Amino acid sequence: MTIGGNQRFLICMMIVFCFQVHVASAKFVLDRPNMFTDADIKTVNGWVFRSLAVHDKRVSSKPNSGSIRMDRYTGSGFFSPELQVKPSTYYTCSMLYKGDVWPSTAMRLGITYFSARHHKIKNIRTASDWNYAKGEEKKWHRAYSVFQTDSNTGFARLLMSKPHSMNDNSPVWIDEVYCAEGILVKGDPTPKKAFIGEKVQVYPSGVIVHNGKRTFPRCMFSDHQFQGNRVERTALYVHGGWNCNMWVSSLRQADDSIKGGMDYFFISLAPYIDHRGWALKATNFNMDKTIENMLKTIRPIIQKYPNGVLGYYYDDEDNTSYARAEKVLATIAILDTVNGKRQRPIYILKGNIGAIREDLHHADITGSYTQGGDTAGQGSGAAAHMILNHMPGQDLPVIFAQINQGVIDFGPHLESALTHGVTAIGFWRDDTRHNFWVERQPWWNGFKALQQDLWETISVRPINR
Repeated sequence: MTIGGNQRFLICMMIVFCFQVHVASAKFVLDRPNMFTDADIKTVNGWVFRSLAVHDKRVSSKPNSGSIRMDRYTGSGFFSPELQVKPSTYYTCSMLYKGDVWPSTAMRLGITYFSARHHKIKNIRTASDWNYAKGEEKKWHRAYSVFQTDSNTGFARLLMSKPHSMNDNSPVWIDEVYCAEGILVKGDPTPKKAFIGEKVQVYPSGVIVHNGKRTFPRCMFSDHQFQGNRVERTALYVHGGWNCNMWVSSLRQADDSIKGGMDYFFISLAPYIDHRGWALKATNFNMDKTIENMLKTIRPIIQKYPNGVLGYYYDDEDNTSYARAEKVLATIAILDTVNGKRQRPIYILKGNIGAIREDLHHADITGSYTQGGDTAGQGSGAAAHMILNHMPGQDLPVIFAQINQGVIDFGPHLESALTHGVTAIGFWRDDTRHNFWVERQPWWNGFKALQQDLWETISVRPINR
């Protein structure tokens, strides 16, 4: 799918409008009638508790009320009363929450959809602006989520649960639950801070400059297990319109990327942070040894390709990674600094959207999922980028649209993402070992023309320093 002249003009006008100088910060304004009749949770009528979730009359954000407390993560959670909703409609939900330790356990908000006859359709997880309760303050904090119902949805229920994470047995309290129709955001996007590195600059509008030139990263998660010539495989990506490898974790992979014609690549930090990472497992989770090995691996890549490294990449989908991520990212920021000046940005892909403001404060740019399978169950679609852009206190440029396997047509997803400031694309992933060949996908033949049309729009975006 390509973008026609009228569509391109409209998107350009939308982008210019969205990135005028901001005079007011965005915020969620809960000014529509609440669909919950007992938002203060004074009683348990209509609420369904799973094990290890209880009605706590002792703790509340208001006098003479109550809250819901979730204890250990295994089986802890609750369902809200059923809400009547409209098909294909956006809703904003919000809750107060707090914890009593830091880092607290993580939290997850899901939605169960039912038909008009109350038949269950499916469970989803929402695009949410929260992950960790700020337990070190022991104060109530308000979090927001946005979701869009399916075309056959008649009713919905919220499901709050505690996934496996840090301090699993610490309690979290929930109060003042709210849901209403619409995306209840007022004002401009939250002002963003520029990343001005020696090699790479990323401006608040999303404009990316690499080695003095504007660029449009189209990053393939390459197939490192490909049983053939990996340089030729990389050249195939380039021929199809991709110019970046998102998944470099060795000098050999960096060599393959540049020899195959990529303009640049990201160095993957997941092996040193995620509990599934090969580098962590190799040291039996000894972080000092892991970081020592990381430096031995990454330094030669930077030295050989100082202009080929676009940045450092981590996908935040591991709720147990807080302490490891802090150590790794702080080390990378030091490694990346030359003569007192950073060189390249650290990119954190956000499905656990709220964690971008609660932790991982060494990140410089962010992004979220548009559509596709295997997104770790996190929020995706236009709502995810909207929340990241409008979340109070979230000041990182939101530049990446992440697309995963399962998408038939990239066009609609990327056109929508453009209106939220996106200027870069990631695709997960080429995986021939599991019979997923990118060149056999329905979007492959049209991608080169699509990215050229997208570049015409992105290339005229004002820098908005």
